[in-house]
Amino acid sequence: LPPPLQLGTKVLILRHPKEPETKSSATPLPLLSPDDIEVQEWNEAYERQIAHEGLPFGTWLAYPSDDAIPAAEVPWQEVSRVVLIDSRWTHAKAVAMSQ
Repeated sequence: LPPPLQLGTKVLILRHPKEPETKSSATPLPLLSPDDIEVQEWNEAYERQIAHEGLPFGTWLAYPSDDAIPAAEVPWQEVSRVVLIDSRWTHAKAVAMSQ
């Protein structure tokens, strides 16, 4: 493997539990940048943890919606973590709209 990449921004990839881990192209990404990329299965326990603890300041969800902020308008200097959803659209909306 090449040396680990240093992204400068943390990336959290949430995978819906109905999406097979073996078919996900996100599964091997932490190998490229183990300090910056985390793949986490979205489940009820993780949802409760996030609802209880919240997410750190500077965390942004990248997801298309009517009230989404265009990428050109994001204050990138304030972004410390980007959250991506790895699933089909039917499951992605459930993750994005949860607490």
